[in-house]
Amino acid sequence: MRTPSSSATSKTPCCSKVGIKRGTWTPEEDEVLANYITREGEARWRTLSKSVGLLRCGKSCRLRWMNYLRPSIKRGRIAPDKEDLILRSTDCLVTSIQSFEIIEKSQQLLYTHTYKNLS
Repeated sequence: MRTPSSSATSKTPCCSKVGIKRGTWTPEEDEVLANYITREGEARWRTLSKSVGLLRCGKSCRLRWMNYLRPSIKRGRIAPDKEDLILRSTDCLVTSIQSFEIIEKSQQLLYTHTYKNLS
């Protein structure tokens, strides 16, 4: 069997990690990132930090935008109808899992009973 070469399996690192700022984002950094993305759009995450002047990794910029700064992110309490839907869905899922466990147990008992009577 052919083994893949190391260059084919290794990914290019997202950044050199030298001189990259880590930790909590400041409001100023958030503002710079949000302004750039509204002006230029969501693309080229690896080069974004250099072109804007942020000392952040491109992956960090992308995750910050996707998880915290995007305008389409809904914040606050969940509406009562949505909460009810979540609870009903969870209850249905739990019931399905319990039903599966009962069927599995029944199959085990049937197998054990059959095996004992045949021996």
